[in-house]
Amino acid sequence: MAPEGISPDGYPEPRDTDQLLGDVELRGDNESTIAVNPLDPSNLACSSMFQLRVSTNGGRSFTSPEYAQVPITHSWGGDPVVSFDADGRLYWTYLAWHLGAQAYDIFLAECDPKSGGFLPGFPVNVTAQVGMPAGTAFDADKQWLAIDTWPESPFLGSLYLVWTNFSSSGSTRTFMSHSTDHGVTWSAPTLVGGASSFNWATHVTVAPDGDVYCGWFELTPRNISLQRSTDRGVTWVPTTRPFGTSGAYPGFNVVGSGDNIPGTRFWTQGACQPWILCDPLNPSTVHVVVNDDPDATGSGEPPDVYIATSVDDGRTWTQPRRVDSGPSGTLQTMPTASIDRESGAIVVVWYDNRRGLLNEDGNYLLDTQATFSLDGGLTFVPDFRINDDPFDPDRGAPCRWNCGRTLWGVWTDGPNYAIACGSTGTLYIWDGWQWGAVSTGTSETLYGVWATSTGEIWAVGDHGRILRFDGHSWQTQSSGVNDPLLAIAGRSAEDIYAAGFSGILHWDGASWNDDAAWITGLTDVTVLPDGTAWAVGIQSTVFHHDGDEWVERIGPPRLDTLTRVWASSERDVWVSGYDQYLYHWDGIEWTEHTVGESIRGIWGTSATNVYFAGRQFVARWNGTGFEVRAASATQPRQMFGSSAENVFIVGSNGRASRFDGRHWNDVPTPGVSNNATLRIGEYNGVASGIGAVAIWTGSRFGGDGNALAQQGIFDAFELGTSASEATGLAKAATTAEDAALRAGANATSLSSANPDAGQVVDPSADPIVHAASVALLELEGPNPFRWVTRVTYLLPAGERVQAAIYASDGRIVKSLAGRVSTGERETLVWDGRGSDGRTVPAGVYFLRVRGDGRASERKLTLVK
Repeated sequence: MAPEGISPDGYPEPRDTDQLLGDVELRGDNESTIAVNPLDPSNLACSSMFQLRVSTNGGRSFTSPEYAQVPITHSWGGDPVVSFDADGRLYWTYLAWHLGAQAYDIFLAECDPKSGGFLPGFPVNVTAQVGMPAGTAFDADKQWLAIDTWPESPFLGSLYLVWTNFSSSGSTRTFMSHSTDHGVTWSAPTLVGGASSFNWATHVTVAPDGDVYCGWFELTPRNISLQRSTDRGVTWVPTTRPFGTSGAYPGFNVVGSGDNIPGTRFWTQGACQPWILCDPLNPSTVHVVVNDDPDATGSGEPPDVYIATSVDDGRTWTQPRRVDSGPSGTLQTMPTASIDRESGAIVVVWYDNRRGLLNEDGNYLLDTQATFSLDGGLTFVPDFRINDDPFDPDRGAPCRWNCGRTLWGVWTDGPNYAIACGSTGTLYIWDGWQWGAVSTGTSETLYGVWATSTGEIWAVGDHGRILRFDGHSWQTQSSGVNDPLLAIAGRSAEDIYAAGFSGILHWDGASWNDDAAWITGLTDVTVLPDGTAWAVGIQSTVFHHDGDEWVERIGPPRLDTLTRVWASSERDVWVSGYDQYLYHWDGIEWTEHTVGESIRGIWGTSATNVYFAGRQFVARWNGTGFEVRAASATQPRQMFGSSAENVFIVGSNGRASRFDGRHWNDVPTPGVSNNATLRIGEYNGVASGIGAVAIWTGSRFGGDGNALAQQGIFDAFELGTSASEATGLAKAATTAEDAALRAGANATSLSSANPDAGQVVDPSADPIVHAASVALLELEGPNPFRWVTRVTYLLPAGERVQAAIYASDGRIVKSLAGRVSTGERETLVWDGRGSDGRTVPAGVYFLRVRGDGRASERKLTLVK
């Protein structure tokens, strides 16, 4: 039998004493971040792609999602970051895709910290306000938000946004802007780090003295760069590199590139982001946490998690230390780190495969491991698993690299004839047995295709392109718009509609006309045999053509980007939302449904036979409920059929499936890659407040093959059930560098640090009492303190050390350590708990450190 706390496979089980909540499923998508209100640690904010949720009870439950708000000119873009300021204001920044410019803008909003709702005047388009709107010269990406919450800072309350800008040539530059009026207006952007061929995955944080640190990943050579500003980002000190000349080599894990990690298919994009942590107790101390393969071979060796530390404002750096304790050859990737603003505890979480669990294809399932340090990153507790179930990174993940083309549209009129279009501008024709490729004369993406039984074909795509095949040759037709056209549908060669970001166009047999110029932001259109039509778009917009004109209808009450629409009549309309919701209109009201995954295709034969294509399955509506069955076309983009015995689904990586009335069968188009890299997310979030809390991205996987789609999952853990269990006495420094780091920037002598040696003083009257010659140095942690505090001491090597917490009446509250001194500075940690593991009442306590015939005391004040 395995020892207690060890699973039969020899790896630590989740520590029940640290598990507070278990996995709290938030649904949503990836790119998760989290923040804790400094005024109320039970108030949490979690963002995931396009959603914001808040909790007022420490994460036991969360509000329904608040969706990112964007103007009609934009659609959702992701990369969300949440943060609270010192007064408890909640801010949320995210990207939004400019439909016309085909590039990203950065938006920021102040939200209600209890509900997540947007406050008046928000969101603000930051990139447009600072004179860098999307598409003019740059494309913003990977923005990060930091707020100055330090009372002693001269810039208290300032908001900082840093981001990467991609130029049309593919080179990148890092910019920063700040706000001094709660995000309403923003400064002109300043260039950080100069021009580079590739700066990306930026991070920004603020030190207690108001200094701003900005870091980013460099591709060539692979390394982490960091700069510091003392004037809100107006000027910057020269670049330093925390990982030295050898660099940080997180890798990308692109399958088939020579950089891939065996047993994995996912892209480790999130591993490239550096996490900069400013010590709340020492303004000159800064840490950087990142993924790194130390030998930098790029040969597929799994990376580990490392930390580098500077005690002189980033000028010089320690040798990087390994954070995780994963066995050799196992994967620790996509780390996220945070530092507690009161205790200085450093918390790190990451994805991990050390248990060796595999999915049905033989690829690794992933867990989320965590660890923390209570001594400034010198040592970390043995890392532990915080998730209950592993997740399958292959399940439901979109293809990222080596994907081949994406098929966006499909049309069919029988089992022996179908047409698919996609990202290369090529059409694929199904003859009942296989697909054949047909050149259209363009390489631009085609999003939709529609045809007649007589052989005429229309296809629409990027830059308002409309192509027509008249049975003999391809012709480009004038659309009058430059924005992408995303869908096309019709009932005859003289009655066709094309929908896109610029609105709706109609083909009357002779020309394309904009008969409803007031309509914009459309994503799909469907046409009924009677000539009526339905169209949907962003911000839950729904339009109906009644045979004479387009009329806006009441859309679903949930703010959503509507992706697909299908209707059998005016009283039977199905619409899919971006975020895993389905909406049905019965002529009177909308009914909301969810089948657990985002729906990207809808098609049916009648009100009692409607199909829905999700990431992992096809759901069928039979008039009263949903029937679910597996389908093999991953990441579907469109569904279309001609009968209940002939339905096609097309999607990413050139995949296609056909339903013959009984089974879904793979019918992939030519050139499909079976060696593709998948994308599971770009970062996960961790923040520390009461102990620590974490959020990560991934599918739950219970072993039954019915894992949900990617989602955010929340959990919480404490920073050790007791100081002795977590770290007790910090381990002795093993190198001169460690000793120097422990001493910090101040080279204080023992005599000056202990002026009262030999005196006898009433402990209740003085904060520090020295008897004999124990050097009890200045506090490393806060005092008064709320959660955790730290005290360092120094005794000659070989002396027995005893340490205990006493109440003011002399009663022993907790014994902290019993060991032999190393002769180096060592750290004691107390988390406000007694020997029974329970938090003691607020009040005055005394820490007494004893050596061989020597003792010192320190008064500690615990507040609530």
